[in-house]
Amino acid sequence: MESHACKTSHANVTSLQQAIVEALDNLTEEYIKKSCASVRRRVEAVIATTEVTLNEITPM
Repeated sequence: MESHACKTSHANVTSLQQAIVEALDNLTEEYIKKSCASVRRRVEAVIATTEVTLNEITPM
């Protein structure tokens, strides 16, 4: 989205806002689903790593 909205410099904030709205409108449902799934996997990995680290230094 950033590469689309910031492809050219904008003369004012309104122009930039319009470019961002246009970029958001062009996102496909499939792209959004894949992005959300990717973020979820990474968050779960961080949580799992953090739990292991905390369990190693904190007696249960």
